[in-house]
Amino acid sequence: MSATPTPWYASAEDMSTIPSRGIAIYAKQGPLEVCPAIANRTSDAALIVTAVNAHDDLVDALRDLLRVAETSGDFSEEWPEVQSARAALAKAEGR
Repeated sequence: MSATPTPWYASAEDMSTIPSRGIAIYAKQGPLEVCPAIANRTSDAALIVTAVNAHDDLVDALRDLLRVAETSGDFSEEWPEVQSARAALAKAEGR
């Protein structure tokens, strides 16, 4: 079984669709309830755990990679790969 397609976002404001108190997680298809009522709950939970556990390592790796690239003699801010790395880092840092 695959996880619910991204992007997801969280909201503590719209609690009307959640039977228990907590944070609502939404996807393109509508609300995802982080409780046994989710069709993809096992896959979604596994994705959340994997992402959370990998987050710090991935952020550190992107920072290190950009630092090495910036100090090399052959570097350009215009490279799509550099722009993608910066965008991914900003997204991971919540900017």
